[in-house]
Amino acid sequence: MPLHDHFHPPWSEENPWEGFHSAWANTMVRHLNASLLPRGFRAFPQIHLGKGLFEVRVEDIQRRRLVAAVELVSPGNKDHPEERQAFAAKCVAYLQEQAGVVVLDVVTARRANIHRELLQLLSHQETQPGVSDLSCVSYRNRRLKKRWSLEVWPFPLAVGRPLPTNVPLWLAGVFAVPLDLEAMYEETARVLRIEPSGG
Repeated sequence: MPLHDHFHPPWSEENPWEGFHSAWANTMVRHLNASLLPRGFRAFPQIHLGKGLFEVRVEDIQRRRLVAAVELVSPGNKDHPEERQAFAAKCVAYLQEQAGVVVLDVVTARRANIHRELLQLLSHQETQPGVSDLSCVSYRNRRLKKRWSLEVWPFPLAVGRPLPTNVPLWLAGVFAVPLDLEAMYEETARVLRIEPSGG
């Protein structure tokens, strides 16, 4: 099922983005807990519509420690410079604790590059080809001897194209589980009774 434009008619009129994002986060949690995460880890959703927060958190149960997060960008996260910086700062804080982060941005209603904001906060020079406004980016920050090393896996997204099927979600920077975003997107649409070719 190709990525739809969740923020403009006709799709947005029949399928409000808040409902889809919320259901998508819950689908990710089901996939992670059912078959992707090893024993001792669990995923749970963090959703707060008023703050535009759509997040899937993964924790190490024994250590009670956040080891990874999937951030679904909302229009509010891209609205103004202070919102973009706050969103990027949250992701940077996770990375500084060595939690893996995946930032999933399908917001077509605002033009802003969250990836660039995040790299600026880390004072990191971009070595990858430019990441577009619509993208999925996986990050891992790990210590190598006495230096920190940020690794980036960008996946460009486009309305009308399938989503990536093998996005690495790094758990505490040690090992990754693969996110099949396309399968999760399709399942979310099916649960919400959205036709594949629907408006």
